[in-house]
This record gives sequence, C-alpha cells and structure tokens, in this order.
Amino acid sequence: REAWLRRLAERRSRTAIVSGGLEPVVDGGADGHSVFAGAFLRALRENDDILDGNSLFRQVSRQVVVNADQTPQYSDIRRADHEGGAFLLVPKARPAVPADTVPPAAAQPDADLTVELAFWQSIKDSRDPADFAAYLRTYPRGRFAQLAAARRAGLDAASAADDAAWRTAAGVGTATAYESYLQRYPNGRHVIEAQALADKIRRESEQRLAARAAEDAFWNQVKNSRSPADYRAYLDAYPAGRYAALAKARAGQPPPAGARSTSGGEEAKVALLAPRPPAVDLRRYDGRWNASFACKVPTQLGNAISVFFDLELIARNGAISLRIVREGEFTATPERLVEGKVAEDGAIDLRFSEHSEDFRLTTSLAGDAARIKGRMNKCRFDFKRRDQS
Repeated sequence: REAWLRRLAERRSRTAIVSGGLEPVVDGGADGHSVFAGAFLRALRENDDILDGNSLFRQVSRQVVVNADQTPQYSDIRRADHEGGAFLLVPKARPAVPADTVPPAAAQPDADLTVELAFWQSIKDSRDPADFAAYLRTYPRGRFAQLAAARRAGLDAASAADDAAWRTAAGVGTATAYESYLQRYPNGRHVIEAQALADKIRRESEQRLAARAAEDAFWNQVKNSRSPADYRAYLDAYPAGRYAALAKARAGQPPPAGARSTSGGEEAKVALLAPRPPAVDLRRYDGRWNASFACKVPTQLGNAISVFFDLELIARNGAISLRIVREGEFTATPERLVEGKVAEDGAIDLRFSEHSEDFRLTTSLAGDAARIKGRMNKCRFDFKRRDQS
C-alpha cells in the first residue's frame, strides 16, 4: 500500500467529486447540512488513515444514494493536466497505538510516512523551486527525494530562462517586447509587471498619435494661409510642434498690403492672397526604388538594438507609398505601408510611429534619381531605382 500511495502522490491530480448528476439535489439534511455535505463530513470525521479520493467517494456515495434521490459523481477533470494521481487526505492526529500491540520501531515509519506524504501532497504541483528545496532539507533521503531534486532543477532552469527573457524585454523597453515575453511565459515570474508596462506604453502611444493627429489637422487648416496671424495661432497651440520652424518663418514675413486672411484677425483685414506659382507636374518623379539596410534603434534603457529594414518606395502622380519590412527579435509590425506626397521640389518627408518608436524618413527624387540618398532617423542609406513607372 505504501508503494501505491507513493505512486499516487507523485502524479498530478485533477479530479472532482460532486453531489449529483444532471438532476435536482437535496439542500436539506441533518445537522444543518445537505445529505451530501453531511456524508462527506462524516467520512472525514470517522477516518483514521490516509484516505484517497476513490475511497472517500465510495463512502460518501453509498450514504447519499440511500438517503436521497441523487447520485454523486466522481471523475477526472478533462483538459486539466490530470496525470492519474489522487488527492490524499491525512488526519491531523492519528489515534495512539497501544505500546504492547505494536513495537515503537514499527509504528514510527508509518507515522513518518503520513507526515511526509502530507508535505509532498502540499507542494507537488508547485512552480516554486524553493518548495522542493524545503522538502529536500526536511527529507534528504525521503521517498520523493529524487523527484523533488529533478523538479527543483527543472524549475531553476525555467526560472533562469524566464529571468533572461525578462531582462531582454526590459532592455528593449517597447510594448512589443513585453508582449513577446508574455507570449513565451504566460505564467512567468514577471507577468504582472510586463502586462502593466505593455499597457502603459500602448496607452501613451495612442495618446501621442491622437495629439499628432490633432496637430496635423490644425496645420492643414492654416498651411496655405498668407496671414502671419494664422501661423502665430498654430505656434500658440504648438510652440514646439512638428511644423514650428516653418510656422515661425511664415509668421515673420510681412503681409502684403491689403491682404485677406483665413483667420479673421485684425491683420487678416489687410492681407491679400499671394499668387501661387504654377503647379509642377509631379509625374516627373514617378518611379520605383528599393533599399535594404541595418539600423541601430535606441531603447528606453539607453542601449540600442539592430533592426534590419527592406524598403520599397513607389511614386506615382505625386503620391508616395512606402512599404516597410522590419526584421528583429521584437518587431511589432513586420510589414507595414506608409503613404505621403512628393513636394514640388521632389522632397519626401514621411513620419510614422510604431508603439513607443518614432521614425522619420527623408529623401529627394530631384536630379539623377537612379540612386538617391535616404535617411531614417540617424541611419543613412541608398535607394536604387528599379523601373520607370
């Protein structure tokens, strides 16, 4: 029996005892308990030995079916990692055995087994290596010593890998890095912190994108104005905005006499719409270019990681589409498309954000466009012309 109990204790148990099947069950009974609860408590109260789940069920079921129109059920829980073990219920204190019937030498091992089984039962499903270390300190030659040592070693290795992945994610410091950690270690040691940081970064990124959209909308309303007052209004709202330098330059130009403004201010009453130069045929810049390069992307901890980019730039009738493919350990969007426009002088200025990372790509299609220089943040590279669109 000792060997059988040991095998049960070594395996994971996921079982359930319920008071009945798909049928009404009786709530009332003796001593303020239902028939099922009363039978369950009676079986535990009268038990004086190690009691496994099957034995407990047989005792409870017999009493219930005799006293109520219900049939208790006992079964394994599906898809819960049941390994064929069983719950072992050990009495807190066993009845004293008369000394003249059982020699002390024979009684002591049985008592030790009871305590050791209870200890093992309480930690066998633990994911903390310290629990198995405590068992080994208490029972260095115990019945489960080899298994405890193996589980401790496995958990130590898993914890080391978990911590290493966490340090990598924290070093990158992006929402994608933390989410990658969560995917690899859904029950890891740093799950709560990783989830909180990922949520915080995404929330801040959404706020930045919303603020940028509001600024772009403001700028689009005033960018064609000939009134300095409009640009000063933009600067009041966004003193360090993305278009602040251009707004300052335009705000400092003296308005032509009698010019009208789109802002309705005092200066607008004397502003005239300056004639715009003739439109440039932007089809002159049509074409397709490709570039491949590696770039160091800074992280929140001050270090940098290498990210590889493949770019495809297509210009057609003044419209720009930039296909970006990124390759790296923590890449949120491996492929994305950014759209924009070609300026009349051939200049291209594209900006996009990916979670906590902001990117700006600049180049020019003017002149000999067979090979053009490009820049993304601090990284410089060459675009090569592929065809004439």
